[in-house]
Amino acid sequence: STDDSTDDSTDDSTDDSTDDSTDDSTDDSTDEVCLVTGCAFDKDIFEGFFGQDVETLIEIIDDFIEDCDARIGEMPTLLEQNNIRKLSEEAHGLKGAFGMVGGMKLSEYMGELQTQADNNDLQLCGIIINSIKINYSCFKEETRKSLVSFE
Repeated sequence: STDDSTDDSTDDSTDDSTDDSTDDSTDDSTDEVCLVTGCAFDKDIFEGFFGQDVETLIEIIDDFIEDCDARIGEMPTLLEQNNIRKLSEEAHGLKGAFGMVGGMKLSEYMGELQTQADNNDLQLCGIIINSIKINYSCFKEETRKSLVSFE
C-alpha cells in the first residue's frame, strides 16, 4: 500500500506539471484567461461618463494604463523589500480604480492581494501578483482593442 501511494502521487504530479507547463500555459492559458475573465474595461461605463468624447476617453485610458503600469510594476519590488504596508495600500487603491473602469477580475485580485498583505502572507502575495500581471496584460490588450472600436 505504501509503495502504491508514493508511486501514484509522483506519477500524477510529474505528468500534469510537464504537460500543462509546456504546451497549454504558454499560449492557450493567456488567451483563455482573457476570454474567461472578460478583463477589458467596460465601455458602457466610459460612455456613461464621456458620451461620444472619444479624444478625452482615449487620453484618460492612456493615463490610467500608464499609472497602472508603474504601480503594478512596483509590486514585486515592494514584496522583495518586505514593504507590505505599501503593497497593501497600492492593492487597495488599484482595487477601486479597476472597479471604476469595469475591470472586475483585477479589482478582485487587488482585494485579495490587500487581504493577504494585511495577513503578512508573503508567499501568497507573490502568487497573486503573478496572476495580476497576467490579467493586467490581458486587460491592456483588450482595452486597446476596444479603443479602436470607439474611433
